[in-house]
Amino acid sequence: MKTERGLAPVFIVLILAALVGGYLIYQNQPKTYSTTSTNHSTIPTSVASTAATGSAETANWKTYINTKYGYSIKYPTGWIVDDQCMAKNPPMGCSQSQVYINSLEKKKFNVGGQDININYSISIIKTDRDPRDTTGLMAYYNPPGGYKEDKINNIDVLESLGMNNTLEFFFKKGENNYIFLSFGPYSKDSKKTPFPEQERFYKTFNQILSTFRFLP
Repeated sequence: MKTERGLAPVFIVLILAALVGGYLIYQNQPKTYSTTSTNHSTIPTSVASTAATGSAETANWKTYINTKYGYSIKYPTGWIVDDQCMAKNPPMGCSQSQVYINSLEKKKFNVGGQDININYSISIIKTDRDPRDTTGLMAYYNPPGGYKEDKINNIDVLESLGMNNTLEFFFKKGENNYIFLSFGPYSKDSKKTPFPEQERFYKTFNQILSTFRFLP
């Protein structure tokens, strides 16, 4: 009887080992993702159609170079770079890879009965995850319109409309190696944005996107 009782833990260990082994094998399998979508109408026409030619307008812009994560991007007068998150002792609540490019132009907007100042901002983050991978606790938001494949400066890009009134662009550097840019606030309904001249800012954002490069 003692021998029979002793077999039970052995079987449990073997079953657990098989489950863990199967999971690890699954995780190591190459993943394929579908970008097929029934609705890309929520994503505005991207920079791809204008980026190829570059622009004389961006020639004299300032250039931000991030050697740690291997990219550069230009920005115009009236915008500033905030890279405090890259510091040795970053502010609480931000990722150490996060960089902001902020418009200095602000506008009051009523939220919940209070007037707050809002400005357009571009957030840039390094990510080691394909945004279409919806498994696990760290999965990205899966947009209803899906992800649209594009190319900017011959770089593969995934585009989507984010859940927090943002436009999202994932520049692919390699397998599970992306630089993630988001632009906001953005509304497909121009009447819901605090800036009536939203298209002017979107044009500037497109020009900024057109200057993105990975460092050699």
